[in-house]
Amino acid sequence: MIPTPPQRSKQGETLILWQHGTETTGRATEGKGWKFACEFSKAMWKQCGARVVVMVAWKGAVGDIMYGL
Repeated sequence: MIPTPPQRSKQGETLILWQHGTETTGRATEGKGWKFACEFSKAMWKQCGARVVVMVAWKGAVGDIMYGL
């Protein structure tokens, strides 16, 4: 389905709002992701003795790849 001009305008406004909120959203997501990974790891250890390794990767400020375990 092709969006109509008013729909495209609204999509553009939404995109601008999302782009300006990315720094705040990223920090919130990072905190929640860390908390979720810890809780999940603990639950898997308690339930079945499984060890969980979580690896994350993202682009750094200058475009280089950053990673962590």
